Amino acid sequence: MNFSGARWVNNICGVWEEVLRRKIDPEVLPKHWGGTRVDPDGDPKCPSVIKQGGKVPESMYVKNHFTDEENLTKIVIPAGSAKDLKYEVREANSAIRYQFKTDEGEIIFGIVYRKNPKDKTDVSVIFKPEKMFCNVTPADGEVDAKDLGIYIIRFENPAKMTAKTLSYSIEVLEGAEEELEAADAED
Repeated sequence: MNFSGARWVNNICGVWEEVLRRKIDPEVLPKHWGGTRVDPDGDPKCPSVIKQGGKVPESMYVKNHFTDEENLTKIVIPAGSAKDLKYEVREANSAIRYQFKTDEGEIIFGIVYRKNPKDKTDVSVIFKPEKMFCNVTPADGEVDAKDLGIYIIRFENPAKMTAKTLSYSIEVLEGAEEELEAADAED
């Protein structure tokens, strides 16, 4: 939730019934929620109108797995440290596909491009470093690797006292643009 959303929630906490009555006609709003409506049997929660939920069907559960668990690499990144993974792209119009997950907490993820492997000053940002909350559901995606050179994927552990275990799968898809065009043509 962003800051303005949090402020809105704090402002509404003490006057939520009044806010609901301004938005919803009191005759429609159940008595339990600040309105005047009751069920035919007198129940102020109006369960005949407002369903109270229940067990979530297992078919709706989020799958917590990787697409290719056999090809996972697992590493431990110490607190306050980073791990750089270098991938060389030898064919123009390629792509880099990634998928990763931490055992606990967040990780900072970013990708940079270096045309000349020996020149550490000439670097272009491909994916700006971003804090990823991927301990429940794996983060995945694909970036264009149009130019030849070295692509560096960086995982950074922002924790000050705990190491992070990271499981990942990264692959360079050589000539990916041609494959994507062929797939589009088949559709």
